[in-house]
Amino acid sequence: MEEKSFPIDISVKNQQLTEHSIKPIQMPNYWKLGFIVVLLMLVLLMSLLVYFIKSNTKLNSRLAKLIIPNEILITPSVVSSVAPQQDAT
Repeated sequence: MEEKSFPIDISVKNQQLTEHSIKPIQMPNYWKLGFIVVLLMLVLLMSLLVYFIKSNTKLNSRLAKLIIPNEILITPSVVSSVAPQQDAT
């Protein structure tokens, strides 16, 4: 049997094509941007949490100051439930 030889070596040609034409698709790397965004969101969340806790304790202390004197000043007293009648003319 006779071997057929091609004028151009196909294996070398295929190797050259794959090296130059087929490159892996590189997706943009957004992990740094995502990390910064998540970090900023965490800082914002923590600052809001601290603000709400601080305002809540301040409000509780104000309410406690207002309620305690009122409880001390409340004393039982007798109040008549019958109103005096006026003469009808």
